[in-house]
Amino acid sequence: MPNTRFLFWYIFMTLILWIYIYFSGIYGAIWFVFAIWFYSILSYFLHRVWKYIRRKDALSFSLFFKYFVYKVSLYASIVIVLLWGFMYYQNSISPAMMPQYTLSNANQTIVFQAMSHIASDDFYKSVSRDIRWYKQDWYVLYYEGVKPWSEENSQDFNKALGVNFDAELYDNFSKLYWVVAQDNEDFLWLENNLDYNIDINIDQIMEIYRKKTATNSQDSASSFLQSEATMDMNSLVINQLSQLNERQLWALRYINQSLLNFMIKQENLRNLIVEKVANRDLFSVILDSRNEHIVSEIMARWDEKIVIIYGLMHFEWVFELLQQQDPNWEIINTNYSQLITR
Repeated sequence: MPNTRFLFWYIFMTLILWIYIYFSGIYGAIWFVFAIWFYSILSYFLHRVWKYIRRKDALSFSLFFKYFVYKVSLYASIVIVLLWGFMYYQNSISPAMMPQYTLSNANQTIVFQAMSHIASDDFYKSVSRDIRWYKQDWYVLYYEGVKPWSEENSQDFNKALGVNFDAELYDNFSKLYWVVAQDNEDFLWLENNLDYNIDINIDQIMEIYRKKTATNSQDSASSFLQSEATMDMNSLVINQLSQLNERQLWALRYINQSLLNFMIKQENLRNLIVEKVANRDLFSVILDSRNEHIVSEIMARWDEKIVIIYGLMHFEWVFELLQQQDPNWEIINTNYSQLITR
C-alpha cells in the first residue's frame, strides 16, 4: 500500500479516536477501537471464504487490515464531510425563516405570523415586539391554542395521535434543539386585552375525527383510535437527556437544529409525512377543520385589523379559504424572521 494512503487512514483514525475521547471519554475510545478490530476480523473471515470459493490466494491479515481501515477512513470521511456540510449549510448559511404575511381585501387587514412550537427565544421576542407594535395601532390578536376538555377525549386524542401528549412535551423537546417552547403568555395582554383564542377544543376535534373515521372505515387510519398503545414521548425525551453529557448534547442539538431548519423549509416533505406517515384523518381535522374555524372566526368577528399567530402549515389553506369568501384578498407584504439564532 502506498505510504500516502497509510498516512491518510492513520491521521483520520487518530482524529476520530480523539473525537470519541472528547465526546464519550476513554470508554468511547475503547468501544471505537474494539469496533474497528471486530469488524476487520469479521470482514477478513468473509474475505478468506470468498477467496477460498474462487480458489485464489487471500491477503495476510496485516495487509488486509491496512486496506480495511483505509477504506473505512475514506468512506467515513466522505460521509462526515457531506453531513457536516449539510448541517453547516442549514444552520449557518441558509437557516429557516418564518414568514409574516400581510393580507388585505381593501376592507380588512390581516397580519399572519407563521409560528413554530419550538424556536429560539429571539424569534419569540421578535414576534412579541411586532404584536405590541400592531396593537398600538389597535389591531386585535387572534391566537392558536387547542383547548383541553374532557379527560376521555384527551385520552382518545392521544390514542389517535399515537403519542401521549404531555403538557410539558414541548418544553422538554426544545432542550434537544437548544431552543425554547412557545408560550402564548408572552404574546397576550400587550397594550390592550383584545386577544382572542380562535382555536377549537379537544372534544370538537374528536367529534369531527370520529365522523371521518366512521365514513372512512376501510381506511387504515381508523385503527389508530382502537389501539391502546401510545408512545410516551415525554419520558423518551427525558431519558435521552439524562444519558447525554454536555458535549454529546451540544452535538445532538447542532444536528437537530439542522434537521429542524431543513424541515421548516421543505413544505412538500412536511405534507408527504402527514400524508404517508401520520394519521391522515386526524391531521385532516388538526389542519383542515381548524383552518375552516379560523376563517369562520374572521368572518364572524369582522375586525378591521387583525394580527394572527398560528402554525406555519395553516397559512396556505387559510389564505385559500379567505379568497373563496372574497377574491379580493391578496398578499400585500411579506417579512421574514430567522427561526433559530445561535
